[in-house]
Amino acid sequence: RYLNIAATFTLHKDLQFNHKDIYLSYLPLPHLMERTIANCMFIVGAFLVYFFNYFRVSCGNPAKIKEDSAAIRTTIFISVPRVFNRIVEAVNHTVDALEIKTN
Repeated sequence: RYLNIAATFTLHKDLQFNHKDIYLSYLPLPHLMERTIANCMFIVGAFLVYFFNYFRVSCGNPAKIKEDSAAIRTTIFISVPRVFNRIVEAVNHTVDALEIKTN
C-alpha cells in the first residue's frame, strides 16, 4: 500500500544525492516528481531552494530559471520534458546564429 513512499526513501541512494547538493525546486509542489526529489533532498540533508514568484521580482519568473539556477549554483536540475525542450531550442537557436568559418 505504501510501497511507493518507501521506494522514495531509497531512491536517494540510487541517484547518489548527498548533503552537498543544491536543488532548485520550481515544479508545482503537488507534482509527483517534485515531491519525490524534495523528499530525497530532505533525507540526505541537501540544500533545497524553492522557486516562486511571491514578491514579483526575478525569483519565480520562469524566464529567469537559468539566471536563478546559476546564482544559487544548483548541482541538481530535475525537470519535465517541456522545460528540456525549451533548453534544446535555445541552444539550437544560438548554434544556428553562429557564423561557422571554414578554411
